[in-house]
This record gives sequence, C-alpha cells and structure tokens, in this order.
Amino acid sequence: MKPFKSVLIFLAAGVAGWGCGKNDPEAQDTEAPVITVASPVTGSTFEAGSQIRFEAEIEDNAGLAICNVNIHSNFDGHSHARIAASPLSFEKSFTLTGKKASISELIDIPSDATPGNYHFIVKAIDEARNATGYSDGSTKEIDITISAKN
Repeated sequence: MKPFKSVLIFLAAGVAGWGCGKNDPEAQDTEAPVITVASPVTGSTFEAGSQIRFEAEIEDNAGLAICNVNIHSNFDGHSHARIAASPLSFEKSFTLTGKKASISELIDIPSDATPGNYHFIVKAIDEARNATGYSDGSTKEIDITISAKN
C-alpha cells in the first residue's frame, strides 16, 4: 500500500506543478497608455499663419502602437451655431514602438484659419488595443485659441 500512496502523491504533485508551468499564457495587458503633453498647454493662443509646437511623451507597461492628434474647432462649445469660413482641421497618426516614445512636431496653421477656440486632442493605443479615454482623463483634450493674423 505504501508504494501506491507514493505514486498518488507523486501524480498529485505533478498535476499541481503542470498547472503552473511555463506554458501558461502571459497576463493579459489591460492598461491604457499614459500621455504627458508638454506643449501646447491649455489656454495657449496661436496666430493664424504660425505653427503649434506639439511635444509629448507616451508610455505603456507592455508596448505602444499609435498616437493620434486631432485639432478641430470648438466654436460655441460644439453647438455649431457659428459658420466658420476656414476652421483649422488637423489629424495625424504617429506609429509608436517600445514602451516609451517622444513626439516633437511642428503643426502649420493656415494663414486663413478662422480665429476662435479649438480642441487639441491627443489619444494613444497600445499593442493590446487598450486606448486612452475621455472619462478617466487619459485622452488629453487641450483648449487652445487661434487668433487672426496681424
């Protein structure tokens, strides 16, 4: 009976060890990237015909994929009551790799851009498709103003 108990204990230990082996899938990444924008800052004013310097660092615990920048008018708080002749509209995606990336970009403002309030929005997605969001503040929405060209 002793050899039988020994075999049972050995098998039980083997089954328990098998469940904790190297074949286990890695823990699933559920964390969205973290964005730190150095420029522009909320409240900045830029003259039509000039440039906006965009400076940001994006970090992720596992691996970055994309950063998207969007600039659009915020005339009347999106009530769309004002007709804009030539509002600034900009969208660009940056392909990212690794766990940390820096972006430095000069964005041209057309000289005929309609003066007013604009949203400068920065979003990011990681390799596991975790995206930043508005509800938790991880997507950065920066209020800027475009002034008339002097």
